[in-house]
Amino acid sequence: MHEKHTPGPWEATEGSYGNYINVKAERGTVARIPWGREDTEYDNADAHLIAAAPELCSALETAIGFIACGDESDGARVLSKAMAAIKKARGE
Repeated sequence: MHEKHTPGPWEATEGSYGNYINVKAERGTVARIPWGREDTEYDNADAHLIAAAPELCSALETAIGFIACGDESDGARVLSKAMAAIKKARGE
């Protein structure tokens, strides 16, 4: 499937002045989250969730294909891919 978004993987990194979090891809910055406000906890979580978007999308596409086909032999791989994407989204 052709993606309309910037290809992953994306990574959340602290900005050069420490007042924002960059979400970067190979081609450059995808998003910039202000950091250091009252709700810094949410800023970090938001950045990780955004950075995991390509993997989450891919895992869901795989899961939908798996469910549609009912191919039980591939279940462990689908589960592993989905769990890895969720961990990344949570910043784990």
